[in-house]
Amino acid sequence: MDDQNRGQAVPPVAVADPTGGGDSLTGLPQSHDESLEQVEMQLVSYRHDGPLPAPQVMAGYQRVNPAFPERIMRMAEREMEHRHSRELRELGIIDGRLWRGQVLGGACALGALAVAAYALFLGHPATAAIIGGTTVVGLATVFVIGRRSGAAKPSEAEAPDDQQ
Repeated sequence: MDDQNRGQAVPPVAVADPTGGGDSLTGLPQSHDESLEQVEMQLVSYRHDGPLPAPQVMAGYQRVNPAFPERIMRMAEREMEHRHSRELRELGIIDGRLWRGQVLGGACALGALAVAAYALFLGHPATAAIIGGTTVVGLATVFVIGRRSGAAKPSEAEAPDDQQ
């Protein structure tokens, strides 16, 4: 309530009879002169981020059961170990895919250059230039674009995905 409305009488509130017994109303004061008790409530909210509860909450768990804080700590440690092993496993898969991609890309490029050399050997310099030129331009483009996108990836890895 506003400070200017403090101490003023609050109008009576009519409450319907929950039993459904007619038109009777309950909750009305005997007269408007009766003072009604005013109750003020305060809502307090706390926010905590992290793998573990806030210290106050942890103390509350300890009051319930003295073993709870240790169990919560072990649970957080196991979760962290699981998350780290999963990330390492995912990095291994990514490294394997990158390696395979580089090997297959290199083999394709060498194959295209071999075809260009064979076309040149057969006396078709225009065909050899097109095949060899597009191969070299394509490789240069892949390396330049790959470096640009590779430079952006470490900044994405720095994003606070999970708290430790």
